[in-house]
Order: sequence, then structure tokens, then C-alpha cells
Amino acid sequence: QVIFKSSGTTGMQTSQHFVTDVSMYENSYLKGFSKFYGNIEDYVILALLPSYQEQGNSSLIYMVSDLIAKTNNPHSGFYLYNYQDLLLKIQELQSKDSNILLIGVTFALLDFLDDMKIIDGKLFSRDKLFVMETGGMKGKRKEMIREELHAILCKSFGVYSIHSEYGMTELLSQAYSLGNGIFECPNWMNILIRDTEDA
Repeated sequence: QVIFKSSGTTGMQTSQHFVTDVSMYENSYLKGFSKFYGNIEDYVILALLPSYQEQGNSSLIYMVSDLIAKTNNPHSGFYLYNYQDLLLKIQELQSKDSNILLIGVTFALLDFLDDMKIIDGKLFSRDKLFVMETGGMKGKRKEMIREELHAILCKSFGVYSIHSEYGMTELLSQAYSLGNGIFECPNWMNILIRDTEDA
């Protein structure tokens, strides 16, 4: 039914996942989101995922597009490089006391903060703002350790913690960190630890 392609940042070739029944993926991410965040309609989702949008065939874009639609909120949507619009939308929604989930690829969140010259969180209210990073630098910026990244994001957005999403084209399931740096999986994901030196 659909072919998902990886972002290709770990190598020159992108892996492909040939999905015969996309409803299995939909069921997985909807139940996973509900487990960690509750009712999707309680949120406005703002997505800052430029590299994935430009790449096409992304399982992350497929998921976020569907989550945006299922919020049933006209304010939910994607932002490419229109950072000024994103900033104004966050401020508008905060004045309405909305639960905002800003999900962004790591380099794009940092680009947004740099472009808008945001450094101290004074432009935002920490109440009901959830910032979720996903996907790393994608070759656009120097990699940094998670603690350093989250410290910058917390200070700039004025929030106490940064959420994280981890998924793979090959998995069709997501793991989430709700701000403590420890990822949790839905109960259908089985974690197996192996010795890389013992095939």
C-alpha cells in the first residue's frame, strides 16, 4: 500500500519499508500516542519537520499528518521555514490557553530559535507548551549530546523539560521520552539486548 523511506543520514542509501497494510502502522502510532499523551483532540500540533517534508515518503510525516488531522483543530499544521508565522501561532495559542505540542526535527528547532533570536524563553509561557524533538541534526548542524541540546531548548522555550520521539522507518512504532531522557515503549515493542561482538 505504501513505501516508506528512511532519512538516509546514517549512510548514502536510504532503506525502504514496503508496507502491505498501512492500517497496522496507523493503529500502532495512534495507540502509542494515546498511551503517552492521552486524547489527541486535547492538543494543537505544530510540526517543524522540513527535511522530512522535502524528502517525501517519510513514515514520520505520514504519522504527524494523521495526528494533525485527528486533532480536529484548524490551528494544527506544518511549518516549513516560515518561522515568523510559527512564533505568532504559538503566542496566539498560548493566549487561548491551548495545549500545544510542537514537534520538530532537532536542527529545525535550533534554526527557528536562531532565526527569531530567541534565547531566554520570555516570548513563551511554559504552561501547556510541550516541545518534542525528533530526528537529530540530519547533517545540517554539528551533533551535540542530548543533555546539552535539551538545556538550550529548555532555556529558549522557557520550559522545564523537552520531550523526545524516536521512531524508525523499519519499526512502525515509536518510543517517547516525556522529559527525563529515558525512552519508554508501548507494550508491543520488545527490546532485545545483544552483544555486537557475538553474532
